[in-house]
Amino acid sequence: MAGLSLSADLVLRERIMERLALVCDQTGGTMTRQQLTNFDVGGVQRRLVDESKGIWNPKDLNATLSINSSPDGPYEDGHTDQGLFVYAYRAGSTDGITRKSVPRFSSHCR
Repeated sequence: MAGLSLSADLVLRERIMERLALVCDQTGGTMTRQQLTNFDVGGVQRRLVDESKGIWNPKDLNATLSINSSPDGPYEDGHTDQGLFVYAYRAGSTDGITRKSVPRFSSHCR
């Protein structure tokens, strides 16, 4: 499957974030994995999280869409003083893993 253009990718991500904000406002800020696995974006169902890994790289997007982290997990994930989120790809070596353009996009907190 060919990837979206960068502009189409950005538009889709903005639609996803707007929809997530709406749903989270309605649910008090929480969503189930099932909701994130089958998420409605403009009448199209999209998976927003990986089924088993922490990093989700949809084939049609140009970069990672989502990451999962646990405050009680074994990794040193967390927020920096600058408001960014640091995510450990895995404990130990990152050789041989898929890291589809994670550095190409940055997330900004509201």
